[in-house]
Amino acid sequence: RESPVGRYITMDTAQNGEVSTIFAVGFPHDAHPRELDNLCRFLPGFVQSNVSTTKGMTLFALFDTPDNATYAISMLDGNVFDRISPGEPMKVQMARNNMRTTVSQQAPPVGRTWGPDVRQPPPPTTPHPYGYDTGAPAAKRPRVVDPTVDTVASIGANEAGYDENALRAFFEAQPGYLEFKGNPRVGGGFAKFSSPQLAVQAMQTARNEGLPCDMAKSSMGAPAGAAAGAGLTPRTVAPYRALAAAPPAAGDAWGTKRPRIPEDPNQVDTIACVGARDAGFEESALHTYLSQLPGFMVFKPNPRMGGGFAKFSSAAAAVQAVQMAQEQGVPAAMAKSSMSVTA
Repeated sequence: RESPVGRYITMDTAQNGEVSTIFAVGFPHDAHPRELDNLCRFLPGFVQSNVSTTKGMTLFALFDTPDNATYAISMLDGNVFDRISPGEPMKVQMARNNMRTTVSQQAPPVGRTWGPDVRQPPPPTTPHPYGYDTGAPAAKRPRVVDPTVDTVASIGANEAGYDENALRAFFEAQPGYLEFKGNPRVGGGFAKFSSPQLAVQAMQTARNEGLPCDMAKSSMGAPAGAAAGAGLTPRTVAPYRALAAAPPAAGDAWGTKRPRIPEDPNQVDTIACVGARDAGFEESALHTYLSQLPGFMVFKPNPRMGGGFAKFSSAAAAVQAVQMAQEQGVPAAMAKSSMSVTA
């Protein structure tokens, strides 16, 4: 395929008898003509190339000046074409005559060695309606939070270790809490508060606890049959620490999932295997492997994260388990907190 530049450029140097075309041989027998055609494309002053296969693979490349042709020879001559399967080096020299190009009524200045095509249209003089002139996508505008919104959104809380009951319990413990609505589609839910200020405070508290949380785009509506803002009364709840320390329900081996509380990372005895299924470890295989590691106590699968959690007899045993799992290609890392179990 002929270069667009070659269709329009007529070299005055050729008319003056100055040769600016190079001749190259020494290519592998399986080289593709398109590879040869693009070999000199980004060298300074490149105009057009032509590949011939009548007597082996040969390449002719035309440059705008003899100096640029000489520079191309110095870059290519003596180098191998394929560095993975090197064969004989390329032999590049000046051709006897210049390549022919189609004559155009308007030719660019002779001697240009670098820079954009002189036939390119001038840049637009009016701004693009979307705020950019280069064709690149406009930068995404930061979302402006409505200061009147009194609702927070927690998206991806399930992946962070909070199921709907634990998420509801967390928000119920925050000042000004009014109502919570779970949303399995987003892996979390929405919580409404008595004022925008208390909603912002709850969002910041949630983030400090490692819970994904942000202000919702709009306020949650009031229950059916109630006017906006009416029919809901802020609850008086126990402090967050007391709620977190509540004992598990009777007969429930795991207990009600509690909101995460800060824990000394050096005391965490639980590891998290996120993405184990994508790595080829199904739940049963992951459980079997972890149960063979020293200090293993309990495994709890989590289909949403494609893996699960494993509790060990000590923090040191958990660290050792992470190292052994990673050596076997099992994705594993220390959990943010220890798994709690009851006898």
